[in-house]
Amino acid sequence: MTPVRYLKGVGPGRSALLESLGLTTALDVLHHYPRRYEDRQNLCPIRNLKEGDQATICGQITSVTRARTRGGKPIVRARVADESGTLDLIWFGRSYLYRNLRKEPELYLFGGVRRDGRLQMINPEVEQIGSDESIHTNRIVPIYPVTAGISQRVMRKILWCALERHGNQTVEFLPSDLRRERRLADLREAIAQIHFPDTDRDREEARRRLAFDEFFLLEAGLAVRRGRRRRSKKRRFPVTAEIDRRIRRRFPFQLTEGQEDAVRDIVADLAGPFSTYRLIQGDVGSGKTVVALYFLLAVIAHKGQGALMAPTEALADQHYHTVSQILSGSRVRILRLAGGQGAKKRKEDLQKLEGGSVDLVVGTHAVIQGDVRFRRLEALVIDEQHKFGVLQRAALKEKGDEPEVLVMTATPIPRTLSLTLYGDLDLTLIRGMPPGRKPVTTRWVRRAQRAESYRFLKAEMKAGRQVFVVYPLIEESKDLQIRSAVKMYEELSGEVFAGFTVGLLHGRLGREEREKALKGFREGVIQLLVSTIVIEVGIDIPNASVMVVEHAERFGLAQLHQLRGRIGRGPHKSACLLFGDPKTPQGKERLAVMETAPDGFQIAEEDLRIRGAGEFFGTRQSGMPPLRLADPIRDLPLLEEARRDAFRIVELDPRLQREEHLPLRRALIHRLGERLSLADVG
Repeated sequence: MTPVRYLKGVGPGRSALLESLGLTTALDVLHHYPRRYEDRQNLCPIRNLKEGDQATICGQITSVTRARTRGGKPIVRARVADESGTLDLIWFGRSYLYRNLRKEPELYLFGGVRRDGRLQMINPEVEQIGSDESIHTNRIVPIYPVTAGISQRVMRKILWCALERHGNQTVEFLPSDLRRERRLADLREAIAQIHFPDTDRDREEARRRLAFDEFFLLEAGLAVRRGRRRRSKKRRFPVTAEIDRRIRRRFPFQLTEGQEDAVRDIVADLAGPFSTYRLIQGDVGSGKTVVALYFLLAVIAHKGQGALMAPTEALADQHYHTVSQILSGSRVRILRLAGGQGAKKRKEDLQKLEGGSVDLVVGTHAVIQGDVRFRRLEALVIDEQHKFGVLQRAALKEKGDEPEVLVMTATPIPRTLSLTLYGDLDLTLIRGMPPGRKPVTTRWVRRAQRAESYRFLKAEMKAGRQVFVVYPLIEESKDLQIRSAVKMYEELSGEVFAGFTVGLLHGRLGREEREKALKGFREGVIQLLVSTIVIEVGIDIPNASVMVVEHAERFGLAQLHQLRGRIGRGPHKSACLLFGDPKTPQGKERLAVMETAPDGFQIAEEDLRIRGAGEFFGTRQSGMPPLRLADPIRDLPLLEEARRDAFRIVELDPRLQREEHLPLRRALIHRLGERLSLADVG
């Protein structure tokens, strides 16, 4: 593929600027799509121009002069005339135009109109009438993402030349019958029309084709990943009636309908011919941990080892606490593997694990460290999996010989994104809540209502309940004028809530201090816990009835919903108070959504609507290829078509080795590259 520096009009200097935009080859340049367009087709007579217009005119240069500003910068002045009138033109810093304008009396000009005594255009675009390359005026004109040193004019010229000289390097990878069935434009024509469209309809047809391509390649990559992952497994784990009875005997409650559905999926996976790779998606408090424990115990019943990995110490501690309670008195041997252990204790724990005298290990990323070895790791649960990097998840899978894998998230994901982010996993949704979970009242608290809210907190604590107060920072920031957890702990414990027991919890505390704070809060010794978002997941305090979130506008909807999920777990009526003073419409809308949307799936849809697919993907996709034109919200029908087509082709030809699929195979390798080498990680 031609390096970008060899493109016409580029050279060594501009190539570095283009590479800063991620454009290293001619093909990259061809796929550098416009971010918007300006319609410069309609010619306006000069006499019809008004101040504030953006217009294209066609006229004859009647005079041109040059001078310098007081600062010494060149300035070119000209006058253009058509049959209806005259207009003054001014260009700053473009002395070369003096010569060009004298040679080319008839021009197209496009720019903004202003009045300074007479109507005039400042720095208008200029193009010769009759030019073979009408790319800046008198057409639908592309506006590109650029960088300092590369103007729109230069970028358009580079794209025009790249299309002319290298457009034939784009290889059609969609089978012809598929293109006909979906009525998709030819690829080379689509790329030409997305940059320099003849009509709005041509532009939209080009966008539809290229958006389909983006979805199709993404879904084909997911289909290939799924095919590689669906290997025939060496060992099955049938859940007999006796195993099921022994597992259920450990649970002091009946499973919900949603949990039962998830268990049925898991039982079928474990007994089936292919390795389990399933995503359990459920709202905060829907009972995913119980489903995960069923999965682990079903494999442990067949003498395999299980591992549960969580992203934070707090969540790992909570899982260990929950699992230990449920399995108290059983023969299942549990190990909590944490960072910061003493060398002697760690060595003993690792020997137990490798020797097979541990059935289930619970931990954070400490579980994937190099010295951790299992005797027979056959079941793996990854909680809040989007918070682990793909290489971390790969390292954990390598601890076993193709273990059965269950991944969980308490951050509900809209269907549009589930199709793209997790399209290669089997998906189970847990709907509904366990009996006893009470709805939480959510209120956006303005500055003037703070004193009233503090009185409410005092009343709750006097009644024997407990309160969370969460801040986005540990210490004061000079850049962000927001309250910190440490400073507010001092203020709340010394002034506002004097007479109540106030604790502090954040990620920089040592492990013992964190455990002491959580233990004090869990046992009711601490009435109000000031914390950062380390309590976002994994903290289960049934007596906590109020969640206060300071500077709530600085949190995303998913985080706010997670924090709200820490309460409403006991018999008491619970409230979530969002203290915030958002300055943007988006910030205000987020807090308003939290007041009215109790369901995590509904919140996820609202989050996607407010933030847009680009930002949502940017934070969640973890290595997925970018979508430049495709929009999963607007283009959902196109996404579903592309998914069906891609999965159908890969199902018929899993390695894409048929002659008609070789261009697709090459396109996948080019577009996805290293991502496909991590195909079995997730």
